[in-house]
Amino acid sequence: HRVDQPLSMVDKLARRTMGPLCLSSEPARIEAALEKWGTLGHELASLLIRRDGFYSHESALLVRPFQHSGEPLGIVEWNDRRRWSDYPSTDELLFFAEDVFGHPFALAKEGIVTLDLETGEVEKVADSLEAWAAMINEDANLWTSWTLAHEWQERFGVIPIGQRLVPRKPFVLGGEYR
Repeated sequence: HRVDQPLSMVDKLARRTMGPLCLSSEPARIEAALEKWGTLGHELASLLIRRDGFYSHESALLVRPFQHSGEPLGIVEWNDRRRWSDYPSTDELLFFAEDVFGHPFALAKEGIVTLDLETGEVEKVADSLEAWAAMINEDANLWTSWTLAHEWQERFGVIPIGQRLVPRKPFVLGGEYR
């Protein structure tokens, strides 16, 4: 007799997806590459081994595949430091996901953080990948702009793979979510 375990928040998030985006890389290679991130790296490796990159919440959330040179770029390619040279606060971060506007989520020593692309500010949002998935599952609109992504796609069609939305006027200058 087997007792079913309740689904973790990460599993619940992964079930609401379009993906995987890539054929899984070798599990040992993913684990080895993310080992330096400790428990957070192990949690992310476990997710990527099960589902190597995916879109969730009608493309409002992108979790990047481990390694992929096409669209969307993989975590390995996306974290090339030349790509982030305008953001010195990102030197010790590993970007793995982003909302519909491209604001990234990253692993950091202290937990999961987000980067405001307009201000360069880094803010801690969760202690673990499980806590991060819980906050996405509990309020996807706040963390991914799910409603806006849905409305935009109703009007203009599916957001193309590898693309994110950009406000006409930066939010920091008074741009609005419409």
